[in-house]
Amino acid sequence: MVLVRGASIVLGSSMAEIIRAAEECAARSEDPPPMACAPEQFIAELTSGKKTRVHTFLLDKREVSVSDYLQCGRARRCQSVGDSRSIAAFMSPSVPIVFTRQADAEAYCAFREARLPTEAEFELAARGVAGRRYPWGNAFHRSRTNAGRTGDRTTDDTDGYEMLAPTDSFYDGISPQGILQLSGNAAEWTSSAFEPHNKSARKANSSQVVVKGGSFTQAPAHLRGAARQAASPDARSAHIGFRCARSLHPQEI
Repeated sequence: MVLVRGASIVLGSSMAEIIRAAEECAARSEDPPPMACAPEQFIAELTSGKKTRVHTFLLDKREVSVSDYLQCGRARRCQSVGDSRSIAAFMSPSVPIVFTRQADAEAYCAFREARLPTEAEFELAARGVAGRRYPWGNAFHRSRTNAGRTGDRTTDDTDGYEMLAPTDSFYDGISPQGILQLSGNAAEWTSSAFEPHNKSARKANSSQVVVKGGSFTQAPAHLRGAARQAASPDARSAHIGFRCARSLHPQEI
């Protein structure tokens, strides 16, 4: 795990940043479906402008891998994600474990005496106090993350991987604190309920939770540190994995 120093940060994006994300989405897309790159697709990240305090914490350097998760299963602390043919294609030991529900991810983290990160913790780790757009900086680089694209075909193998990549790959995209793949590969569960940052925005379905980081099927605009998506906590998806966090006692900081 990697130490992430606490800070007060503003979550989300301004309207100008949302419009920029939509414009970049459209510019990079190959014949995008209607509305795929409209600003409305990013409105859930509209900021309130208020700062959120995040306390110092530890965060996994990499996403939890299939191999990691199976250790928990052998200890009878984690449930199997299934063994169908479609799931088996994503079960290489070195890639992120996917097809986990939020509760499965929580059980694994508890097995390690840890927990899922909050949305604010994930965003601080991905953006830093300066609010950079991507974990490595402000400009997107294809070689730094396992990304997808917008269009009829959502995967993109020009980054070296058609689907999931090993959890210890893409060192060029490492964050300044030394954390891998906070952008792309598998999107990641958080412990936070999906609510608007800005109270003037349309109220979200409170039964959904926040997923951060974007996946190998999503275009760069959805891989920014401020980007967020909603998912049912019971969803099992080839696109969603997780990593664990741990709070620190004051004397440990």
